[in-house]
Amino acid sequence: MATAKINYADLMDLHKNYEDNKWPILSQAIGKDDTKSVWFEMNKDFRDSLTDILADEKVNGIRFYFTAYPGTVPGDPDLENRLSIGYVATTDDGGKPVDDPAGHSPMNHGHIDP
Repeated sequence: MATAKINYADLMDLHKNYEDNKWPILSQAIGKDDTKSVWFEMNKDFRDSLTDILADEKVNGIRFYFTAYPGTVPGDPDLENRLSIGYVATTDDGGKPVDDPAGHSPMNHGHIDP
């Protein structure tokens, strides 16, 4: 499926499908409500990252990775075992997108919304 705009109602239908089918399984597995969404604050680091990616003509996309915090997170036990999301810019390798962490620092976390 190619990248395409969808309306907000369709996005919420897809999210409800996640909440109804995936989220309960993940929450049960970690013994607490798992992440439902991740919000990236438009702070300087995030803004600079996006600006750099958009200005780089070699970049052909952004790959989003589902990530998970370990079972122990010193100073923030609320994050323990929870899902998060990170991203990295991609470049073209003969028609295949490949990660470009050397060209653009990956970003992770945002704000977890359990």
